[in-house]
Amino acid sequence: MLELLTTMFYRLRLPNDNEMKSTLTSMNFYEGLKQYSKLILGKIEEHNTKVAVDFRNKKVTIEHIMPQTLEDSWKVELGEHFSEIHKTYLHNIGNLILTEFNSEIGNKSFEEKKRKLATSSLNYRLDVINRNTWNEESIKGHQTNMVKWFLSTFPLPEEFKEKPNWNTQKIENTSFSPLDSDAGEMAEGNKPVELLINDDVIKVKTWQDVFIRFLKYLKDNPAYDFEFILDNQTELFRRNETIIKWSSLKELIDAKVDLSSRFKTFNGKVWDKEKELNDDLFFVHINISASACMARIGNMMQKFNMAENSVEIRLK
Repeated sequence: MLELLTTMFYRLRLPNDNEMKSTLTSMNFYEGLKQYSKLILGKIEEHNTKVAVDFRNKKVTIEHIMPQTLEDSWKVELGEHFSEIHKTYLHNIGNLILTEFNSEIGNKSFEEKKRKLATSSLNYRLDVINRNTWNEESIKGHQTNMVKWFLSTFPLPEEFKEKPNWNTQKIENTSFSPLDSDAGEMAEGNKPVELLINDDVIKVKTWQDVFIRFLKYLKDNPAYDFEFILDNQTELFRRNETIIKWSSLKELIDAKVDLSSRFKTFNGKVWDKEKELNDDLFFVHINISASACMARIGNMMQKFNMAENSVEIRLK
């Protein structure tokens, strides 16, 4: 699987153990992995105990050992730098476990939490109740164990644990169509160099360029109805004011100045770089991701019945 991922031109890969250690020790595990944190902790518990965990059960929740709101007893527990420790480690994997009674122990003192956790059936309790205090040193110790358990629960093959595990071989002349099913994935993380429309080859440097130059091609070509695009922007772009005239943009800028850099003319210039501004001059909203660019171009191609191979983007 790793070999298949790394030979794809958009370089899909899995992080190695060193990268996971670095990320897990510094990331906001609780909020950053909101959709998966309970599943991950459940799988670690199953791996350590060989017993299934019903993590769909609402009673099984993620417990912050150092609570989200510090009572006086916790300030004493954490020591002089309690505020900094709380800010740094609150949602860190080193301050989290899985329990069956989160709501029952909430903001209680560490000693009270230990007494309650002693009755838990989940293995996580052991790494907590065997500690005399819960401070920065304790959190880091629990963090080390949690990271070790994570890596043993979700292991890579031995030959990939320390290696970068990506393919550095340069792949030349990679191109794709915005109508490809994975066009958005292909665009993300890569840089375009050419936009090919029928027999025209247009040099580009960014995904903004791709979007603007494609629109300009349709606008300048009488075979396509540019008025249709203007009248159906919500359907094509999922927002109404993607292409607007200077008269409208001027009002937006007056209301919110920081919007000014998010629109460019068909010549790729922001408003204050244009020598001649008139009310009918078109501006294009360009504050979009590479995948959104592909989706917008794909929608226009479908509306104008453009063949899949009539538009291609060549990557750097």
